Amino acid sequence: MKKLLSAVSAITLVSSSTITVVACSSNEYFEKFEGWIANKESFVLYIGADDCDYCVQFENAMDNQKTYVEQKLTKMSTDYQNLYTENVYQDSLTAFGEKLTNNKPVDFRTFKTEEKANNFKEKWSINLLDWIKDKVIEIYFDNLIASSINNSDLYKFKKIAKEKVNTYFDSNKGTPFFLTIRNGKLVSWTQGFEKDSLGWDENSLNKLFDPIVSEFLNSEIETEIVNKINGSSTGGEGSTDSAAMKVNNYNYTNNLDEYSKNYDLQLLLDQYKQTL
Repeated sequence: MKKLLSAVSAITLVSSSTITVVACSSNEYFEKFEGWIANKESFVLYIGADDCDYCVQFENAMDNQKTYVEQKLTKMSTDYQNLYTENVYQDSLTAFGEKLTNNKPVDFRTFKTEEKANNFKEKWSINLLDWIKDKVIEIYFDNLIASSINNSDLYKFKKIAKEKVNTYFDSNKGTPFFLTIRNGKLVSWTQGFEKDSLGWDENSLNKLFDPIVSEFLNSEIETEIVNKINGSSTGGEGSTDSAAMKVNNYNYTNNLDEYSKNYDLQLLLDQYKQTL
């Protein structure tokens, strides 16, 4: 039985943290994550592995820039808090417009496994990825579909949204993986780490964290999430099929249940609306 090593730190990788070794079948880390969500906490979660070269590069950069993340996330939190004085986005699925819980700045936390091959295959990480998918499906469906569809067809398009999101994450769950949470709600995610060609650690970290900051401050982040999902949900690597041609030849009025993940959803919606 493989063992899972997790170090959960409050601010940076180099700060003191509790290290626990548990069986890979354990759900302890997802339960910890659920507690953070229930408490409406805000954080950036790093999911790494001991044998992941890019994780090692990231952690080395963090070691060499010991105050970088704390300063970066504190400034991001302050800039966010200064955006609005009241909740003007009360229905936001990403908690945009809500003041940070207890006015606490966003902090940095870590889950780490021994082998990157195990990431998103153990019980805790499978559950975490399922949680992410569920939230993205909700955002995707609510922003692109829900207001445009008759109630009788909602379940069909919800299935389509699920297929699109699952297809995206089938090829976008690499290590290292970074998940941004605001007041217990998903904001964004990214994967990978690119070392600066000249070896400047701060430049390397900026390439990772600047987009995270931009997404956290973006009032249109839900639209960006939809675009991110749509941007990768095609016929697959090496495919020469035209999604637009497939939709044009698709009898959406009679065969909506047979929708394929390879169809372009926006074109399908446009044609669907013409029948209402």
